[in-house]
Amino acid sequence: MAKPEPRRLGIINTGGTIGGAPRHGVVRTEARDDAQIRKWASGTAFEVTHVHAPFEAMSENFLPSDWLTIARSVNDLVETGEVDAVLVLHGTDTMTYTSAACSFMLANLPVPVVITGSNRGYDLLGSDGPTNVRAAITALDRLERGVYVVFAGRRRVAAAIHVGTRVRKVQAGGTAYSTIGGSPIGAVSDGGIVTIDRPIGLPVLPPTVEDPLVAPLEVVMATSQPGLDYDVLRRGIESTSEVGGVVIVMYPSATVSLTSGRHSAVEFAAWCTENRLPVVATTTTPPLFDLDDYESTRRLKEAGAVVRTDIMPETAAVKLAWSAAVARATGLAPLPIFSEQVFGEFSTVKPPVGRV
Repeated sequence: MAKPEPRRLGIINTGGTIGGAPRHGVVRTEARDDAQIRKWASGTAFEVTHVHAPFEAMSENFLPSDWLTIARSVNDLVETGEVDAVLVLHGTDTMTYTSAACSFMLANLPVPVVITGSNRGYDLLGSDGPTNVRAAITALDRLERGVYVVFAGRRRVAAAIHVGTRVRKVQAGGTAYSTIGGSPIGAVSDGGIVTIDRPIGLPVLPPTVEDPLVAPLEVVMATSQPGLDYDVLRRGIESTSEVGGVVIVMYPSATVSLTSGRHSAVEFAAWCTENRLPVVATTTTPPLFDLDDYESTRRLKEAGAVVRTDIMPETAAVKLAWSAAVARATGLAPLPIFSEQVFGEFSTVKPPVGRV
């Protein structure tokens, strides 16, 4: 029987820990030789046809404009017609922001994209990098189009497959990532067996969005805490024309401060609405059951905020930044674009049987 032709893999290298090593006690990214990166796919179903490094940086230094650079680099690789899948190498701290942004910008992409990194430099003894990379490439052979994060975090353990809009880094080291509002859609075993437990469905771009590859605008994220001074945020917003929206992170019961004056989230939301700034309010984790509105929740809605507890704040911020940029380029309203599901970003937690 003839050996099947290898599938074609493109790799985008953006640096991060996986592309770096500690030097004098400080982890820094450093340029990788393309030939070395190509070897990482040896023994898999893929042959690396392209390696591209649009830039190399630690991910904590990324800006929203870098998400666009990565998305364009992926799109350009696919447009060559010479790749069947794309692997993005990325630092771990802001990987989930990039995965969400790429989920929206690349919703029409015909091939799957997996983003991965490592807790320790790829070449260090005991690094999780080789396990993560091999699992990511193995998963790409089974995944449908869409953007995913694949990460094991340790050697010789299974790697989880996360949807790019539902994943959050929850700790430094170990498995590091969790799917928020549910569970990973699958896993890659240490032996290379891919299990897809819960297909998420294919990405669907809102019909009003003709060109999703736009530079996201800035978004202000206001995390509720006693004494938060919204006047400081107002002054910051007034100082620039680049703010495209506001995300208010509510308390877990979907409440905010009603205290009058500079500590009022509701007055701040009303001010944003008056100034044509879209406001989205969400919680850090979806509640386990449908919540009744508190007075502050109802008042927040009346002030013009879109209250959604089924989307992560990080993803909400990225999607609002993207939606606002699309709206500015097309003359559309940003909130209808934001409210259209693209790739699993709106989700609710289902409580275990017998528990509420």
